Amino acid sequence: MEEKKGKILIVDDDVNLLEVLKLRLQFHGYETNVAESPKEALRKIGRESFDLMVVDLMLPEMNGIELMEQIFSEIGFQLPVIILTAYGTINLAVEAIQKGAYSFLTKPFEHHDLILHIEKALEKNRLSSQIENLQKILSERATGLNLVGKSQSFQRVLREAMGVANTDSTVLLTGETGTGKELIAQTIHNLSQWFKKPFVPINCGAIPETLLESELFGHSKGAFTGAHRKKEGLFARANGGTIFLDEIGEA
Repeated sequence: MEEKKGKILIVDDDVNLLEVLKLRLQFHGYETNVAESPKEALRKIGRESFDLMVVDLMLPEMNGIELMEQIFSEIGFQLPVIILTAYGTINLAVEAIQKGAYSFLTKPFEHHDLILHIEKALEKNRLSSQIENLQKILSERATGLNLVGKSQSFQRVLREAMGVANTDSTVLLTGETGTGKELIAQTIHNLSQWFKKPFVPINCGAIPETLLESELFGHSKGAFTGAHRKKEGLFARANGGTIFLDEIGEA
């Protein structure tokens, strides 16, 4: 049986349009439910979980934006919402987006445009959930790790960090000095299955070339002049965990 792409509530007082949208979305693999009024929509939201709502702007009792705001208030989070209207204006579109709608489509619209909006809204919501889960894991595993950001580029870096965290491959982090490479390295370590093991950062550029091998791999007592005792190397100290070689290009 084909896995459903998501569960969508469609709210419109036009029964014919409801049926058309329901069949179209089912054809594209979505599970659908319909409501002909805001009251019916609120009842269904109270009983079931939905991944997205498609709602007409002009409804009896309250408009689509008011319904959206009430639903946000009752369920405690922002469900992705696409608003449909035959009375599209820039002001209405801006108001809808400002109050939390994902997008705004003017009737008549092409059905493939609605499908595209739905796909993008669900993908954005899925990625946001991933980031929230990622940050929750980090907060549990990394007390004192100051990693904050909401930009798309920052979220992309976090997703990539999550993707490589449970591999045993060497990871190359590039970026200008001061852009947070060590924080990302620490994040990868904290997300990995080895997070309880040591994370050992070393600034290779700050160690003289003649001492770098000794620092990394250690030495025995008497191995060279001044080696008065056995020294454990940083690779040994990081055994089972992660070693971060910062500024390796300067070594």
